[in-house]
Amino acid sequence: MRKVLIFITLALFVASPCLSARSVRKAAVQSVITQYKGQDGVEVVSIGPLMMKVLVSAAKNEAKTQEDREAVDLLREIRKMLAMNYNEASEDLRAQISRDLASALRNADKLMEAKGDNGEMMQVYGSTDRDGQILKDVVLFAPESATILCIFGTFAIDQLGRLIEVAE
Repeated sequence: MRKVLIFITLALFVASPCLSARSVRKAAVQSVITQYKGQDGVEVVSIGPLMMKVLVSAAKNEAKTQEDREAVDLLREIRKMLAMNYNEASEDLRAQISRDLASALRNADKLMEAKGDNGEMMQVYGSTDRDGQILKDVVLFAPESATILCIFGTFAIDQLGRLIEVAE
């Protein structure tokens, strides 16, 4: 999994200057998640700004290496995280949620698509500024495994690159 995340981050780092700036429609994605929250077989986890600050503070206290400190710096840029897994939902509900999420992401920039170790596709959405130096609001969507992860924040591409270099 770590290799997949490093690969995705590296691909985003390399591809970002080539991307346009059609941002993720956060409200549309959040609306879909809210609509299905509480349905049978649907699990939602939301980490808001206050809890992100608590997590960053805890991570900062545990940071021992330069890699750890750079990871904490990156965490500081996350305003909110939202995750939904609907794998245990009925087949009809899974199909409907996937359609609704795909519709909410329809006009967002697909930064990349990758096949995981299990053969399932993962789509990564987000946007960059005109210079390709800032990555904003990343959404990882894996319809086959009925999972979406939203990381709302603003990240400096060079910071992501340094983190990748240290992690390798």
